[in-house]
Amino acid sequence: MILSANNDPVRDIEGGEALPCALFIAPIMPQQTGNGLAMRAGMTLRALSQYYRVYLVVVPVAGSLQDSSDFARQFATALKVLDPQAHLDPLAGLILRVTDEAERARARAAYPKVWLSRLCTSATAHAIMAWADGVPFAVLHVMRLYLATLAEPFLRRVADRPLCGLDLDDDDADVYDAMAEGSGQAAMLRAEAEKFRALATRMLPQFDRRFVSAARDAERLAANYPGNSFDVVPNGYPLIGQQIARRSNGGDGLRLLFIGGLGYPPNADAVAWLCGPVLSALRAMGGEEVMIDIVGAGADRLTRTDDPAIVVHGYVEDVTALYASADIAVVPIRIGGGTRIKILEAFHYTVPVVSTHIGAAGLEVQDGRHLLLADDPANFAAACLRLKRDNRLAIALTTNAAKLVAESYGPEAVADILFSAYNNQ
Repeated sequence: MILSANNDPVRDIEGGEALPCALFIAPIMPQQTGNGLAMRAGMTLRALSQYYRVYLVVVPVAGSLQDSSDFARQFATALKVLDPQAHLDPLAGLILRVTDEAERARARAAYPKVWLSRLCTSATAHAIMAWADGVPFAVLHVMRLYLATLAEPFLRRVADRPLCGLDLDDDDADVYDAMAEGSGQAAMLRAEAEKFRALATRMLPQFDRRFVSAARDAERLAANYPGNSFDVVPNGYPLIGQQIARRSNGGDGLRLLFIGGLGYPPNADAVAWLCGPVLSALRAMGGEEVMIDIVGAGADRLTRTDDPAIVVHGYVEDVTALYASADIAVVPIRIGGGTRIKILEAFHYTVPVVSTHIGAAGLEVQDGRHLLLADDPANFAAACLRLKRDNRLAIALTTNAAKLVAESYGPEAVADILFSAYNNQ
């Protein structure tokens, strides 16, 4: 169903010819705020719209039909959102009806495709082709490897084939392997990792451009899939929201803020680590009353706790007040790839950050200059207490961090990098 068609005049480049067309296939409604995937989609849409008339197709694997399309309408010439029930692979539908959790996990492991590809059927591809029929696309941009097969009708073209790009964002197989370690669903997660490898082996060579958000992922993927090169298009932040005045480091306790969707396993793991061994380490060190604010969709997935120090907020549309009340934004990520948009958000709000090395990987940051890094509970806790008590250090970090995000991770910077990659500049 077409939700909207933007009737604004077609923009010109410096008074020249009308912009060419681009088809953007995304797994979530692009947004200016929200979870990291939606924000990367939002930055991509905004970047593409500077150089193309963008026809946006949302295949809501990672979102819902209730996600607002107001932001997308600002930048898309036309917008189509697929109904997930109408496009669900019938076999996946049967698996979803299995009530026994262990049996459902075994069925998912045996499912022949990546589970996140369950909406990628031939009928889905044909629906996209029919909707976009007659539009002369110069570029096709697909976000995430699990949607790559939807590009096949365009990849097979000869005469009018668009320049085809695939944004992997990160290394899915590596992420699933990491999630499998110590998990009660290790067999299913390792099966997903192998399916991602098979999908990458088949699909990557067919695209003209391949993108990731971090250099370390580009290097690893190039080594794992010889003959394929990868361009780094970093995550960015839209530079919205007011910067926060530094809170006094008085005796009102230590308030930590974690923001991230809890449906994403690395975030759920991070919260468990933060509210478990890190919180225990903070209390053992003494001297500060601790409060942890957990913000993000899917908070109901958390095991409920009676600990009054842990406050679960769920999804919050405007996080300004939460940043204003926080002493430190924490990013205790221990698994996963890509880069953390929430670090950039905290940088912009001028709230000091403590992260693991994995949490900050892929960003051009320096420990002790932009943020503090620590990888075990005791050192992570000590870093939080250090920032709470050393106001001069906190101000120095946030000043440097705000400058970095404004200069290197704003919308214009991301748009220039993406456009240069598509034009071999």
